[in-house]
Amino acid sequence: MLFVRNFELGYPSIHDDSGRIAVSDYGGIPLAAVPVSLIVDKRQRVAAVYLGEVLERDLRPALDRVRAE
Repeated sequence: MLFVRNFELGYPSIHDDSGRIAVSDYGGIPLAAVPVSLIVDKRQRVAAVYLGEVLERDLRPALDRVRAE
């Protein structure tokens, strides 16, 4: 989680050391891609998926939509 500390991320980040999440079925989301950012709604459903590097401005519209639900 060095990346999280170095860049002082302002959002939760999960690192799947065991690979347990990576082998789960996420409806075709290629979790082998690095990094993968998922926005999860209040019902723990995947609301948005971002592959590769993203900035807050990329995430903000989806975050605002999910928070408004």
